Amino acid sequence: VVNQLAASGKYDTAAVIITEALAENEGDLDLTRTAFLVYQAAKRWPDAIRTGEMLAQIDTAVDRQYFLRMANAYVQSEQPQKAAEVIARGTQKFPQDGELLVGAAGIYREAGQLQQATETLKRGLALNPRTPQANLVLAQLYADQNQPDSALAALTNAQAAGDSARLVGGVAAQIAQKALEAGQANQSRDE
Repeated sequence: VVNQLAASGKYDTAAVIITEALAENEGDLDLTRTAFLVYQAAKRWPDAIRTGEMLAQIDTAVDRQYFLRMANAYVQSEQPQKAAEVIARGTQKFPQDGELLVGAAGIYREAGQLQQATETLKRGLALNPRTPQANLVLAQLYADQNQPDSALAALTNAQAAGDSARLVGGVAAQIAQKALEAGQANQSRDE
């Protein structure tokens, strides 16, 4: 029933039912896994976090999606440092998973850990230089760190990796706009 409700987009109703079922069957792996997904779909982040922590205790073989979902739940509940901690555990468990490393870089960026994000993203790109949009995120990270030459190189790599010209151009425009605003602010202070 919960799966059917969730499939039809009735996440809140599914969450109520799964909460009752989980209370009656605490420790059930399949039920806990389903609850974790339903709470996320319903955007009930505290419940998703609590259930995700229970899931990791029950199932020590969690996959990379678990770490991405858990980190997202912490980000959504405005706990970026906890998100960074969770994603760090994921990258330790799956150090050769390029997609996880790219996801981790986004979490680190959200947590304000720009250098960590950059290094993690570089590791992910070393595993797969053609990871979609990874070079675009790297360009944004370099721009955030006021490294325009590196940002431009990352945009060039993004185009070579097959990212769409529209996306590459959009990121380039964002970076240029940010640089223009910073230059204008500096000019205003000098006057």
